[in-house]
Amino acid sequence: MPEIYKNNKTVSIGLVLLSLAVLSSCGLVKEKPAVNDKSAAVATPEKETPPDKPPTCIAGKIKTIIKVVEKSCDNLSTQETTYKNKQVVGRVEYIKLGTPVINVKARIDTGAKTSSLNALDLKEFERDGKQWVRFFMINPANKKKISFVLKLKRYVRIKQMVTKNQRRPVVIMDLQLGRIHENVEVTLTDRSHYVYQLLIGRNFLVDHMLVDVSKKYIHSPQAE
Repeated sequence: MPEIYKNNKTVSIGLVLLSLAVLSSCGLVKEKPAVNDKSAAVATPEKETPPDKPPTCIAGKIKTIIKVVEKSCDNLSTQETTYKNKQVVGRVEYIKLGTPVINVKARIDTGAKTSSLNALDLKEFERDGKQWVRFFMINPANKKKISFVLKLKRYVRIKQMVTKNQRRPVVIMDLQLGRIHENVEVTLTDRSHYVYQLLIGRNFLVDHMLVDVSKKYIHSPQAE
């Protein structure tokens, strides 16, 4: 066979084999499964796995949250404001005093021995051989001056932190705080530069009241 013919034939066979390889890779030519012999086991088709189910949400525990709102009431009955037969009062209370009766805000001060009242235009005078005092204070209801005339009982000397010690007149006044109603010694001085016209000291509190400094106006003057 001539050499040129052999070479052309070899090239043609190579081109055919190359074309078959390309078509096979593109999936255009289906390859038959190879069977070695008759006794070869037939391959069983693979079972299709079911698609994954979406995750189910397990019901959580239901937690009940109860919000408790604690509200303090300024106007309490006397039964709710007693402890061991003593009346509980706040650091500031309404006091009924004098005749005619007026309601005055008072600071409760356990550090003061004697109660003290605002006395404006204080004047001493003599009546029937006895010493008396006349003074004014501001009525909180109408902001007008109200006059008091009381018998002078004695004098006391009050120690002051900044100024000199004061010599104050003492009178007896009718005071009522809640259910406690008594005649109490009160010193007279100008308290116009203080917030409260009346200061309640231990001479009114002792044996009758306990002070809760976290509260104010536990006893309403209208309710008592």
